[in-house]
Amino acid sequence: MEEKPPVGVIVLGGLNCFVLGGLFFLIGLWNILRITPQEFQTLLEVLKERGIPNEITYRQFKKLHMFSIIVSLVWGVAGAGVLLRRDWGRKTTLYFALFVTGIIFLAVLMQPSFLRRVAFQLLYLGILILYFTQKSIEKYFTDKRRKE
Repeated sequence: MEEKPPVGVIVLGGLNCFVLGGLFFLIGLWNILRITPQEFQTLLEVLKERGIPNEITYRQFKKLHMFSIIVSLVWGVAGAGVLLRRDWGRKTTLYFALFVTGIIFLAVLMQPSFLRRVAFQLLYLGILILYFTQKSIEKYFTDKRRKE
């Protein structure tokens, strides 16, 4: 009889695969393919009216969404690996979470007010790091007795 996966593996793997991976991939792709320069200018005007400072060009906007697509692919593949009980999925999730946390800390050092905007992301990354470094979770992924 196959061992049931821990609830955290299903929840965190599912969030990474389907939300951070799939949903954010589709949003990024939609923004690249569908938002025109005119719509982008309208968005900037709305942000300005709401007091949100912005100095981004349309080209930077496109590049930002290309980068977000790449990031979403990493989360999606890692999440799929976790759901399929592959240790490379656990390790990719763990190392990518550490990498993103490091990038966020550097950004906060350069712009301390940024911390308010990324507090929830840091909380989620911390949960990933703490969860996937537990010995019992590592054992779940590396147990040699399980059938492939």
